[in-house]
Amino acid sequence: MTSIHPYALGAAVASECAADQGKFWEYHDLLFDNQTDIKKKDLIIYAERLNLDTTAFQNCYDSQVKNKVVRADMDEGRKLNIDSTPTFYVDGKKIADWTTIPDLLATLLPVSTATSTSILLK
Repeated sequence: MTSIHPYALGAAVASECAADQGKFWEYHDLLFDNQTDIKKKDLIIYAERLNLDTTAFQNCYDSQVKNKVVRADMDEGRKLNIDSTPTFYVDGKKIADWTTIPDLLATLLPVSTATSTSILLK
C-alpha cells in the first residue's frame, strides 16, 4: 500500500479513527473527493469538516493503534489475491477494472435485470 502511495496508510488509519466516531463513510467520501490532499494536516481538516472530536481523532491517529487494523486488512487482501482498488469478485471471477462489471453482469443476469443493474453502476 505504501509503495503505491506514500500517504495511503495514513489515510486508511484516519478513516478507522473517523469510524470510531461513527463517520467512516463520510470520511471516506472526503478522502475520495480529495485524493491528492491526504497529508496529516489534510486529514485533520477533514475531521474538522465532519465535526469530529479532533482531539480524540488526532490522539487515535498519533497512537498508531489503528495501524494494526489496517495492516490486518491488507494482509487479508493479499491472501485473497486482491492487489488493487477496487477489486470485485463476481461469480468467482476477479474483476480489478470496475468498468467491466456491467458487461460481466449482463452475461450473468437476465437482460432486464442486467440493464437496470448496468444503469445503477454507471
